[in-house]
Amino acid sequence: MSILARFPSLAVLLRIILFLVLISSALIAGSFLGKRSVPEMPPLAVQPSHQAASSDTPDPVGEHAAPLLQSSAQAPPLFFFAGKSSDDVWSTVAEEITLAKEAGISNYVVPVSLDWSESWHPEKASEILKQLKRYFEINSRTKVMLWINLNPPASWLTRNPEAALRLQSGLQAYPSAGSSLWREQALEILASEVEKLEKSDLAHHITGYIVGALGEQRWRLPGEHDQSEANQNAFRQWLRNHYETEEALTGSWGRDELTFDQCAVPVFGEQDESKSTPPVFLVLPQMQVMMDYYRYCSDQVAGIIVEAVDRIKAVSRDDVLTLVPYGFSYELTEPASGHYALERLLQSELDGIILPVSYVDRGLGGTGGPVGPVDSLLSRGKTCFIMDDTRTGVERDESTGRFGRVRGIRPDDIFEVQKRNFALALSYGLGLIWTDPQSEGWLNIPDQWREFSRLKHLYARHLSEEAKSRMIDTRATLTVVVDEASNFGLTSGDRINTALLQQGREMALRAGVSTRFHLLKDVIEGIAPPTPVYLFLNAFTLSEEERGLLHARLTGEEATAIWLYAPGYFGMTPGTAGISQLIGMEVSSFDEPTSGESLYILSGQYMHPEQSFGSKTLWNPLFYVRPHDDLDFLAHYVSDKDQGSIAIRTFAENWTSLFIATPELSPPLLRELMVLLEQPVLANDSEETWFDTIYARNNLMTIHSNQAGRRSFSFGQFYDIEDLFDSAMSWFQKDTILLTMRTGETRMLQKTTIDTEKR
Repeated sequence: MSILARFPSLAVLLRIILFLVLISSALIAGSFLGKRSVPEMPPLAVQPSHQAASSDTPDPVGEHAAPLLQSSAQAPPLFFFAGKSSDDVWSTVAEEITLAKEAGISNYVVPVSLDWSESWHPEKASEILKQLKRYFEINSRTKVMLWINLNPPASWLTRNPEAALRLQSGLQAYPSAGSSLWREQALEILASEVEKLEKSDLAHHITGYIVGALGEQRWRLPGEHDQSEANQNAFRQWLRNHYETEEALTGSWGRDELTFDQCAVPVFGEQDESKSTPPVFLVLPQMQVMMDYYRYCSDQVAGIIVEAVDRIKAVSRDDVLTLVPYGFSYELTEPASGHYALERLLQSELDGIILPVSYVDRGLGGTGGPVGPVDSLLSRGKTCFIMDDTRTGVERDESTGRFGRVRGIRPDDIFEVQKRNFALALSYGLGLIWTDPQSEGWLNIPDQWREFSRLKHLYARHLSEEAKSRMIDTRATLTVVVDEASNFGLTSGDRINTALLQQGREMALRAGVSTRFHLLKDVIEGIAPPTPVYLFLNAFTLSEEERGLLHARLTGEEATAIWLYAPGYFGMTPGTAGISQLIGMEVSSFDEPTSGESLYILSGQYMHPEQSFGSKTLWNPLFYVRPHDDLDFLAHYVSDKDQGSIAIRTFAENWTSLFIATPELSPPLLRELMVLLEQPVLANDSEETWFDTIYARNNLMTIHSNQAGRRSFSFGQFYDIEDLFDSAMSWFQKDTILLTMRTGETRMLQKTTIDTEKR
């Protein structure tokens, strides 16, 4: 008889210990993988990674980039990027390139810096070619996207302090976005270097150029406002272009007398913070200067990008692509970030953008959702790449010099997160870049590249089937809509954008439906394809014409609009009157900051009567719906049952308006609303209720589980179904399947239509 059989209590104890070990491992992996793989925007007083001040030769050091390449079944859009390629890390980078080559990955992003030395002149030979030859010595099949850093070195800023960013603490080691000196010289050197590269023997190996600058080389401005004279002058010029006359300026700012020369960049934190709960929105016209400055920041950044793109296009081959890391609409919450002019870039010659994997919920079991409105690019003929810089736990053992994983980190957990990120790219038709941000050897381990090789073959197979028109074309259920201009009316975006944009995106990916991600302009102008439901996260700013176009679209499609918080707050009719006209309900605001905590009224599958949602956090302002015979309450505030926090109304024109006045969504609430609106929810929860991440597009559905357990999925019709990540898992002629999944597991299901008459 075994020891465990003789001592049952010991067997139970061992099982408990094993369970706790597994739980601890999952928590460690989730915590580790959820960290940012690179630092936050570094303190701007620190010298950025550029060429040394004493050297005329650029020291190319990159941070975050991603490549783009027109793909075929033989060459799927998958890339490797080592964020640094300087001499001190080259041995590690060379080992990773070798592993990539063996895995069949020959597309690389190469970080390069421009020559800002005093000896630079247009005829000077480019140092970039020497750097590229290192890659070709390892892999003759190399194709590269060059990540070009437009930030000048500290030595140049020392010689030209008037071009530097100035915060309250003093000059910083970054250029001012308002500096014409930096802008003109950067663009001149950029065009010259690109022209030399395009005329070189290696030109046919260069597939595109990625342009980065400012914070993290991601075109990010700091939250604190740039007070340099260069930025002051650029802001005044923007005001002249925007208002044209000083009469228009004074009318907008509510000032009796004001000249353009008297205008100044507002000091960060000038808003009224005397109240314990600061207001969400700027008070106009008193704070119009803030709104104008926020808009200027994005316009200024976009203007530099457009000019850089035009300079590259003027000297490069027709098939060479230009990309920028930009449009982080869901995660850069500050209105002065400079990232709210994607709409303008989509109308330029720019070919596409690069987005990192979400930094909000990227760990094991997280959504890893898109940082920007990816479908806006695809719908306009642009492209988008996801940069996967997941922390792998691989590091060098100082005693042996060999690379291995940190103890306690399971390779399978790393792979599951990477498969989730791969599935996002494949499902939405995006490219993917596997990244070692600081060239520390994160990907310098063979098992990692065996996994990447397998994923590459899956992408190639998908492209081959797509070319043969074997794909199922199905429209999405939910369009998640984000507005750029609405950010300019916020006092600060931290709280409200975290609740609406970040959490709204997370809830949509856990709602169990097929989703699209678009800019508001796409929906207004008819660029976004129709879906039964639209989730408007922050449609605060709408003109009367835009409101009419939205209503006409919703009527024509007989669709449902889910409005969050304060849609239509800014417009010809501002405040609660504007909200009421847009959503078709009488809306009022509380007199004092109020908690958004609410109680659901109906009995549903995911929400029950008196089930609470929303936190006790105070919001200023907070809105509520007044009772009316033409609408129904779905929820009311805890403080007063006559003050509706969710209301629904269907109009005679057959479109439906559903208003959620509190800015806080929850997974069960949004999924319950999908059921209420009679939309197909893929997770049928016949076993247990889970709020897993689901990417569902056309014939692909990816599930990334947030907890271990058994779950059920329904597809609405019969398919042959195959798990692309596990060929042993397949189902024939099924409309419902059961899956048992562990925490953080990723499955990618491919559906194939069958002839039901032959069943």
